[in-house]
Amino acid sequence: MAKYNTFVVCDCRRRKNLLVTSSARKAKGELCTGIKVEVWNENTHIETIYSRKAKDLDKYITLEKQYIAKKQANAQRRNEQRRRKNHGL
Repeated sequence: MAKYNTFVVCDCRRRKNLLVTSSARKAKGELCTGIKVEVWNENTHIETIYSRKAKDLDKYITLEKQYIAKKQANAQRRNEQRRRKNHGL
């Protein structure tokens, strides 16, 4: 299964899933009273986060930002190499 974190936003009163996403920031935006976020990784339940402990999502947000920064750095490096190659021809 997926080797990344999956966040399931659930309504506690109706016991229904509202959103399934891999974005911690999007999950935190949906978090409020009566809503919980379950964190899953490779079909294993990692933890459940309620609105009172919303700060527990910050570690996942930090990891998400680091991943995005790494992707952007790789893309910039790739684009720079393409520019050098095209100008050299």
